[in-house]
Amino acid sequence: MRKVLFSAVLPFIFSGSILAQDEELRGTGFNAPTVTDTEGVANPAQGEIVFVPSGANTGAFYGYAGATDLWHNLSAASTPAGPSTSGIVTDGTTGAQTFGGDKVFNGSITPAGGIVGKTDGVPVAQGYVGETLAATLGSVQTSTSSSPVAISGLSLNLTAGNWLVFAMGTQDFTSFSTGGSTQGYAEIYNSTDGVTLANQSSHIFIGVSPGSVGDSQYGSFSIIHPLIIGSGTKTIVLRHAVAGSGSNTIRTYQNTRLLAVRIQ
Repeated sequence: MRKVLFSAVLPFIFSGSILAQDEELRGTGFNAPTVTDTEGVANPAQGEIVFVPSGANTGAFYGYAGATDLWHNLSAASTPAGPSTSGIVTDGTTGAQTFGGDKVFNGSITPAGGIVGKTDGVPVAQGYVGETLAATLGSVQTSTSSSPVAISGLSLNLTAGNWLVFAMGTQDFTSFSTGGSTQGYAEIYNSTDGVTLANQSSHIFIGVSPGSVGDSQYGSFSIIHPLIIGSGTKTIVLRHAVAGSGSNTIRTYQNTRLLAVRIQ
């Protein structure tokens, strides 16, 4: 008789455990407390989960990681910003997401709050927007050629991308004997393809009396040019030329700079 009763009770216990396990998997009987915000939770314990509603049928679950990490937004962590990628960490307090590693987004990105600039003082790496290349000369002696020639030391090697190229400096016009006028010419030149990208001329009249050898005047130039490089590397240089009447020439370039900034 006892054997029969035991056989009858065993299936009941076994089936009951299956039901209990199934109920546990469905989360039956567990409800996270609903709070207005996580700041209002008094003395939270590590592992505690709360629900913060943000509207009708919407809200987020937050888990308390401890006094150091505070609250984590569990809903945001489980639903990364598209495309779905790994390496996303969400700050449970501010909701800010940190993306680790390289990410590829298909389509446009519209940052409603703008793009935050770098504040660590470290130069932007090669190939990234904001990369800056520069060549600077404090003072350099130049030739008196009427045809454009490159100024030694002012060249940049630019890789594929969209760039803004700047050239700026001061030209020292010097008269050796008589008065007259001098035209200084400067250009941004793509020496790889043999193409002048942009140029500027300055015309200075120098009036001196005989014997006033060495009288000088200064002119300045500032050139900017957008440059798109589809592939490969292009060498960009600053070239100059001089023309005029009398015995005038450009002897030196002062504080001259060639600069390029990657904008895409």
